[in-house]
Amino acid sequence: MLLDEFTQAGKHVLDSEMAVLGCLLQSPRAVSEVLEVLTANCFYRPAHSLVFQAVADVVADKGADAVDHLTVRERLAQKNHLVEAGGQSYLFDLEQQAPAISNAMYYAGIVLEHAQRRQLRIVAKKIEDIAVSPDAMTPNEMVDLAADVVASIRVDAPEDGFTSIDPVLREVFADIDQAFEGIAVKPGYDAHIAALSRRVGGWTPGEVYVVGAATNMGKTAFGRGEAINLVRQTTILPGGEVVNVPVLYVSAEVSEKQMARLLLSSYSGVAQKAIRGGRPMNETEYKQVGDVAEEFLHLPLYFLCSGALTPARIAAKCDVIKRKHGINPVVIVDYVQALVGTSNGGSKTYAIDEFMKRCKDHARDKDVAYIVLSQLAREASKPDNKGEVRRPTMFDLADSSGIEKWAAAIILLFREEYYLARKEGREEAIMSLAELITAKNRYGAIGVDQCAWVPRKVRFMEEAQ
Repeated sequence: MLLDEFTQAGKHVLDSEMAVLGCLLQSPRAVSEVLEVLTANCFYRPAHSLVFQAVADVVADKGADAVDHLTVRERLAQKNHLVEAGGQSYLFDLEQQAPAISNAMYYAGIVLEHAQRRQLRIVAKKIEDIAVSPDAMTPNEMVDLAADVVASIRVDAPEDGFTSIDPVLREVFADIDQAFEGIAVKPGYDAHIAALSRRVGGWTPGEVYVVGAATNMGKTAFGRGEAINLVRQTTILPGGEVVNVPVLYVSAEVSEKQMARLLLSSYSGVAQKAIRGGRPMNETEYKQVGDVAEEFLHLPLYFLCSGALTPARIAAKCDVIKRKHGINPVVIVDYVQALVGTSNGGSKTYAIDEFMKRCKDHARDKDVAYIVLSQLAREASKPDNKGEVRRPTMFDLADSSGIEKWAAAIILLFREEYYLARKEGREEAIMSLAELITAKNRYGAIGVDQCAWVPRKVRFMEEAQ
């Protein structure tokens, strides 16, 4: 072995790694138990990591009973890793020098502990590098970057989702018992259009919902409407405290100030031009804007509109909001194609798939509801030779394969009046019908619901309003 391996990891750690691998080569039971707590990244010595990964590959292909000296050697040879792993003689030594099989989990615990310690040292060094970086960053930007580092290199035991129904039913029935007693455990929040709320069951923590629309169909207006609808709702914390539902609005398109102006205009009815200072505001308008601002001041609405808009940073901000309000926020992403770029020549579709997967992981693991706004492909909104525009389907989502896969429901916005007005060379009606097309619904029926679109307020509203 190399000298630096002893000095950095310690002979005790390397001996423990060898002991674990030796047990894996001898016992299917040890394989099943150890693979529950370790991954290949937990091993300090690269050769040990290769051997462990070969064991995991054999298990994935043929099952734990198939793991032995021969099958692991063959897998290493197939991947041209046999020499790097120490060769056939090293595998033989691991098997022959293995301790009692019953101690496999004891040695696995040592390996895991030291893997976590190494990761902590990496975290500390990267955070130190951020702190002394010559790049111009504000303290908050440095904290956000450090949070991304921590989230990206965390060491967790593998989770394969394998369990029996018994503990699952016990957990579910604990929720049912509380619901029977009038305590909402995992509430679904109402959408601001009642028909849509009934169709998809509201916005449920732990799920990702996608709202797609062509250019000028109003996806951002829909997102703003949901933000205000949600923060006006209340929920009950486990201790009995009644709180408003917090919302984190993430946008790459507008600034915090622009968002505030849009909200004030939409809910006061005062024109954007007056709110921006483009024309004088009369006393009535001033009072209308003031009344709306007074209400909004006390609502738990947060914006994240600059810096790295990554899933890790979004998750870090959710933690901040939960510490303050005692409940996770609903996250509204406006919009996914604008947030996600590509690097090193990678595809946009792949980048969006990764973004959506990480949002889904965060939603599931932390019980956070995500409403992700999405652009439709340009072809979806192009009139045909007769000037007609077809209604969109979920296959019109731009870079769609990574979007539809992770969504519990996909809602598409369509306003025929928008296209008719342009075809006839006139302004849109002061109020018109809008369609909410539920194209995917994991927990219910697909279909079309209607609401009103009010151009003056740039809002989707119930028809009765």
